[in-house]
Amino acid sequence: MNRTTDGFDPEDDEKVISTLKKWKGGVLSDELFTQLAFIIPQPTIETVVLRKKENAIEALLIPRPAHDSIWPGVLHSPGQALRKMDYLRSDNTPLNGPFERVQSLEIKAKFLHTPEFVGVAQYMTKRGPEAVHIFLASIAENSILPENAVWKRVDDLAQLTNFMDHQIIPITMAKNSFLAKNK
Repeated sequence: MNRTTDGFDPEDDEKVISTLKKWKGGVLSDELFTQLAFIIPQPTIETVVLRKKENAIEALLIPRPAHDSIWPGVLHSPGQALRKMDYLRSDNTPLNGPFERVQSLEIKAKFLHTPEFVGVAQYMTKRGPEAVHIFLASIAENSILPENAVWKRVDDLAQLTNFMDHQIIPITMAKNSFLAKNK
């Protein structure tokens, strides 16, 4: 059965398909990625960086870029979407792509070790549906972080007004794993 996309004329389907066939597998523009993410669930890799300070568990948060079309300047836990280019890596380890982008583009620091898998969460965000693979990460105490990076108590995240509140789910899952490991 040949169907037309909801809201499209048959010619619209043909134009979109023809245009997308031109993609060579590299980087997508922010605008195109955001539009596709609104339609198709995104497999994202959340690298929750935690530390214990003064008997509290703190999460490393960084602001989204000012030009972000959905969450400009909003604090979030570092993470990246899995992309086709991650599956074309010479090391055959797609997760290394998001891990490397988080370290080089977001937190500007190296992980102490390969992040540990915590679990999966699925939820709807303002950008669209996400299937989030959660990893617990750690960095050296003396890491030089971007000047706009902040550490916030996990138990206080719900009270923040400038925070991507759906991320309480993966951060809490990472906190529970952290506590179980550090009994």
